Amino acid sequence: MAGATIDHIIATTIFLAAMLIFISLFNQTIQTVIIYQRQKNLAIKCSDILDNILLNPGFPLEMEGDKPIEWGKRDDSPSVFGLQNPEFTQYRLSPFSLMRLQSSIGTPVYCTITNRTYSNITLGFGSYLLVSMNKTVSYDDAAKLLGIYGMYGFQLTLTPIVNVEIEEANAGDPLTLTIKVTGRGVPLAHAEVSYALLKVKEDSEGFPTYDMITGAVPADNMGVLNLNFSSVCTGDSYAFLAYAKAGGLIGFGCRQRPLGFDAFLVPLVESFNDRRVTVVRNFDLRNESSTVPFNFTASFMYVCEDLTIRRLEGYIYRGNITSIKPIVNFTVPKDAGILIISYKGYYGADAVYGITMMPWGINMMAFPVVFGGDISNSVWVATEIRSVLVGDISYEAKLAMWSLEGYEVIG
Repeated sequence: MAGATIDHIIATTIFLAAMLIFISLFNQTIQTVIIYQRQKNLAIKCSDILDNILLNPGFPLEMEGDKPIEWGKRDDSPSVFGLQNPEFTQYRLSPFSLMRLQSSIGTPVYCTITNRTYSNITLGFGSYLLVSMNKTVSYDDAAKLLGIYGMYGFQLTLTPIVNVEIEEANAGDPLTLTIKVTGRGVPLAHAEVSYALLKVKEDSEGFPTYDMITGAVPADNMGVLNLNFSSVCTGDSYAFLAYAKAGGLIGFGCRQRPLGFDAFLVPLVESFNDRRVTVVRNFDLRNESSTVPFNFTASFMYVCEDLTIRRLEGYIYRGNITSIKPIVNFTVPKDAGILIISYKGYYGADAVYGITMMPWGINMMAFPVVFGGDISNSVWVATEIRSVLVGDISYEAKLAMWSLEGYEVIG
């Protein structure tokens, strides 16, 4: 009798243990299925949100005659978030709405003279885009307008597909530049390159201006092109701009050579409504006192349909900056282009010359865009990619999205 009781107890114990193991395995299976479903839903949500951003111009829109003006050309915040250019359909984005996205790339810059902080996209010396923070759209604002605040995090990146790399093979006598055109790291054979070289000089009144040399030349079968400029010496300051087209894709590259890196001018975007830009010295962005005086000339470049780079006739602004007059404000033209600021200053006993440039319309200098939250601590991230046009420049738009609730399998 005792043996039967013991056998019963052992059988019951084994049965209960088996049930517990089965329940545990079943629980993990169910949780795995639930997580898979949530990940699938996240991927669908990511695709929907990306199309909602790229195929929607946002609101409000204003009309200028029969032409719509997107919210990116205004100073107030949108009530509906979207980046599509309202003049077009499909995946064509507004270059001005993209300018107003608060950048996640560079560290915000504070200017002591204006007492404002600026969203910062800088691609190296001489290529600046600093937008007053109170004129930008923040990540939190966009998430609220998209209806995902507190539920999902996201990061939107736009990266130029065509890369135009410019190297200085010889500094002067003659100046030799090597241009390499690639797309996703692959050489773009026989790409058509349109260029403009701006050589800094002084006019009769002592203001800096420039001579302009333009041309269009095809690259070789490795996407490489060498250009010689006999009029540029080693002691000359210049800026070089190039647009490259291959297989329907268009990209941009530039290079600047100043005389003196210690003192230069930087443009700041203050208002989209008024198209107002402020010019300050680099010292004012580093909270350093300086008495370096500058003369400068602001001009404007635009690009024709055949990618010819031309100067906007009739647009010129001359100014000077001193410790008594540390900032200068002026208005840029309405349409997209590149603001060119040629400057001359004195750092100690040495004269400094150079050109700084700023895109009016983010596509004009193929600036990248990174907008959104920090992706590094996310366990599971869904991504979607689209090929888009910003103006005529080819970009890859990528949206990374993750749940703020997290994922975990409990054993």
